[in-house]
Amino acid sequence: MLIIAPVVQLIVFGYVVTTDVRDIRVGLIDQSRTPESRRLIDTIDGNKTFRVTRYLNRSADLERLLLQRKIDLGVIIPPDFSSQIRKRQTAEIQILADGSMSNMASIRISYTMSVLDSFNTRLIRELYAKRIDYG
Repeated sequence: MLIIAPVVQLIVFGYVVTTDVRDIRVGLIDQSRTPESRRLIDTIDGNKTFRVTRYLNRSADLERLLLQRKIDLGVIIPPDFSSQIRKRQTAEIQILADGSMSNMASIRISYTMSVLDSFNTRLIRELYAKRIDYG
């Protein structure tokens, strides 16, 4: 009994309890509304892990949806997003996560950072390719 009970628990909990995050519901505010911000949105929405469920205009609406747990993650793209990219400067975005379960929030943010990192890598390659072409 001392050996069988823990083995059964390990097997059952291995299937029931998982840290794999799927179907992260994203609320999004695009204040930039430019081709660059659209590419970022497509990158997020095109990832199997994320699903943009709400397009919003006000940060208060985003916060309300997070508090009501209707979305898991909020992304705010500021108005100067594209102009910063075109100047080859750092373009910041804001990520808000539902922190009711801190471990899940950390995992969701890590997934988001991974997607943003791949977006940045592609964008940098394109910018430097243009710089080389135009001298």
